[in-house]
Amino acid sequence: MQTSALCSKCGASHDPSLQSVGTLSRKIVSVLFADLKGSTRAISGIDAESAMLLLRPLLAVMSAAVRDHGGTLLEMRGDGIYASFGAADATEDHALAASRAAIDIKQRLKVAGRTTLPVHIGINTGEVCTQLGWRL
Repeated sequence: MQTSALCSKCGASHDPSLQSVGTLSRKIVSVLFADLKGSTRAISGIDAESAMLLLRPLLAVMSAAVRDHGGTLLEMRGDGIYASFGAADATEDHALAASRAAIDIKQRLKVAGRTTLPVHIGINTGEVCTQLGWRL
């Protein structure tokens, strides 16, 4: 029978090697992934600098919406962003904040008139294991 590596009451690690680099804890968080559909086709045939000039403002709009709703930008790659809500600062309304950020991303891109590319956005809420101070 396999036992959990974390205490079921407080979320602390039973492994002393993990305890030395920070507190290990379980949290319910929401993550958001957003990417521009068709951007590969839109930037094909242009140089890398021109592609970045096209994509960077769109990524900035998406990132600003995430931050404005209390999210943490985890990664920006290509034509998409990956963000978390409720991981850095525990909040009860992280799923609502992620949903509001998703709606805001779509509205801001539409208002800015910067793209005719549709935006695909996915949100997932679930339990994660976090540890402050941990690095590979």
